[in-house]
Amino acid sequence: PYTNVIVNKLDFDTKNNIAQGDAKLEKTKIQLLDINNYLIAEKITKEDGTVTFENIGYGTYYIKEVTPGEGYLLNTEKIMIEVDSNIEIVNFYNQVKKNEIVFKKYLFKFFKKDIFAIVFDHNSYTLN
Repeated sequence: PYTNVIVNKLDFDTKNNIAQGDAKLEKTKIQLLDINNYLIAEKITKEDGTVTFENIGYGTYYIKEVTPGEGYLLNTEKIMIEVDSNIEIVNFYNQVKKNEIVFKKYLFKFFKKDIFAIVFDHNSYTLN
């Protein structure tokens, strides 16, 4: 007996398959592994963040992400699934990458006056 396994890539924050900003749920590389962690199949998600593994025999498997979609962090979770007579649907969540802003404070002497500058993201703003 065989059935299909459908993997839905979802945004962790929004809990749906609509990517945030410029991030993309498509082109995520997903692996289907057997109970002994041997590779059964590897596929790439479609534009809607889904991928279908077809004609999978009944048994215990793992779903694992290998490469995240653009703008998302790798989900290192390995999900165990039990495949039986029903189509197995697996929701797999990804956290969007957040921009990190680093602030640096500098003290300058300018005509005997202290001037502080805060520098971040390649721009600087002067505080008096």
